[in-house]
Order: sequence, then structure tokens, then C-alpha cells
Amino acid sequence: MSSATPATIPASVIDDGRLINFYVFSSTTPNVDLKKRKNLSINSKYYRTNQGLDVNGIGTAGAAFSYSDQTIIIVAQRNFGLSGTSGMIFQTSNGDDGITIRNDFMGGRTHTSGFELHGTKLSNLLPKQGVAAPFGLHLRSDGVEFWTETAYFSPTKSGNGGPFDSLSKSKFVLGSGFDSWRSGSFVVRAFLNYNQNLSKADVQKILKSIKNL
Repeated sequence: MSSATPATIPASVIDDGRLINFYVFSSTTPNVDLKKRKNLSINSKYYRTNQGLDVNGIGTAGAAFSYSDQTIIIVAQRNFGLSGTSGMIFQTSNGDDGITIRNDFMGGRTHTSGFELHGTKLSNLLPKQGVAAPFGLHLRSDGVEFWTETAYFSPTKSGNGGPFDSLSKSKFVLGSGFDSWRSGSFVVRAFLNYNQNLSKADVQKILKSIKNL
């Protein structure tokens, strides 16, 4: 995929009144919000040329967005395999809650150790290593639901551990200060943040329109 520029993005996406933020991290000006034209000021060392924002080891140096029952859409690329990996990739609270990847699974987590994940297989969202794909997500108290261009995934359980309580979702962080992901390059090419939970049809329409970013 080539580096995205604002000219490659449908105007209908940027002009959508429900859209709060739109960052194309794979562009030549990766910190600029195409919706608000505000600089995010993430250190340039976390960017991979023509790929995007690499959250591997980013910890608290990423960006935090407020969250209130809304849809988030991400175009991402995993440059690692589906086994031998574990770590929180997106934090959703000030504690140990967030979205964690463990082997071929990505989902909400509410415990420090011996944790369950409630989400879906990572390969459902990013099936090919080194190839970017878009997906949508919505945080729920019982886990994370995901959309791709062609499918919807309600939260299912992976792993055994302490009882999964309620997923805290006071914010959405590109990175995590808790159990930070360090298992390989996970590149976020684009990030879209909406002010409400969108319908399946709306999410999939947006995913199809931005899949080449």
C-alpha cells in the first residue's frame, strides 16, 4: 500500500458529522488530525516510513482519547506471527483494563495476571502478516466487539483466569502504560474516532472506503 494523503480519502468520510478525529499515520504529516487539523505530537521515533505508528514498546508515549460508548476504526498491520506473543496494545482505563493480544486472540482484559480475553481471533481481523487491513471496534463491559468489511464478531472468551469483571472504558489509548506490548511491530496506519456507536452497515461502509490507506 502506498503512503496515504488526504487526497486519497473520500470527502464523505472526513465530512461525516459523527467523526471526532481522523489520523492517517502513514501519511507525510502523520500527527495532523484531518478532521480538526490539530497536531498530536507523538515522537517521530515511533513512526515507520510509509507504514504508520508502531505501538511496539510505545508505553505511555502514544495518544489518549476520551471514550463514551463510541465506535473506533483502525487500519493496522501486524509484522509478527500468531504465537508466542502477549501484551496490552490499547489501554482503556488508568488501571489494568484494556485490549490485549495473546497469540491468535485480541480482546478486552480486566485482570493483571491469569487473565481471560473477551474478543475475537487476531487472524479474523488481520489475517496476513505484513499486510494492512481495516477493522472497527466498540468497547463493551463484557469485552470488545469487532467488525471487518464482511463480518461481525461478538465477544468470545479466550484463556482461563480470574473472573472477567466489567471492562473499564474511560479512555482509549494508542499504547499502554500497563503490560505494554513488546512482542513485535504493530503498526497503526489510520485511526478514526466517532462520537457514537455506529451501525454495522455504517461501519462496514467506512471500512470499505478506507481499506487502501
